[in-house]
Amino acid sequence: MPLELSRMLEEDIPAFAVMDEECMQGWGFARAMQHLNPDQPRREFIEEWTRKDWGKDESQHWLKVTDTETGELIAVALWRFPIEGQELHIEAPPSGKVEDHESKTEGTTKQDPGVPDLFTVARRTWKELETEFIGDKPYAVLGVLATHPKHQRRGAGSMLVKWGCDKADELGMVSALHASTAGQAVYTKHGFEIKRAVELDLRPWGVDETELRRGMVRQPR
Repeated sequence: MPLELSRMLEEDIPAFAVMDEECMQGWGFARAMQHLNPDQPRREFIEEWTRKDWGKDESQHWLKVTDTETGELIAVALWRFPIEGQELHIEAPPSGKVEDHESKTEGTTKQDPGVPDLFTVARRTWKELETEFIGDKPYAVLGVLATHPKHQRRGAGSMLVKWGCDKADELGMVSALHASTAGQAVYTKHGFEIKRAVELDLRPWGVDETELRRGMVRQPR
């Protein structure tokens, strides 16, 4: 069944949120994301987060791969390419709420005050990768890559990674990402190299696992 890569549309957001929920069930880091607002379903959180800046942020490039025979959306990616004067925000909001993550307004957080914010920790890990291996030059970021579990190993993820790598090559720009175990092989295939790997204990956020945060960087070709 042929696959087609195209721009994701706003009307695709609900289907993306459903697919994301299927994709992330087995990933400890995604489960830990719920630590601030466990009562909100991930599907609802992802749909709100995706809509928050839709059409407002020129650095965002949302892409999809569709099965042309069934019309089903089977994979999605978010590439970010810097706009002059704009700082890229690498990590997603830390909770099911889409308010400013720094907000302390009553009712926006259920986090134990003794537990550090998961995304503060993740952003620090990213900043360390940036400082050591990228520097202050502009660079592209692959912030989201998700393929429906039933459609993995069909090449959809590779199509989405290649799109961003080709664009980065045209711009002469470094690319960077954090890779899960599942995604590492496709990133390596397209020239990303692991530059930094940090173990993140997820138990403070209710998940009895350790997440290996693999910082990967690709030089333009």
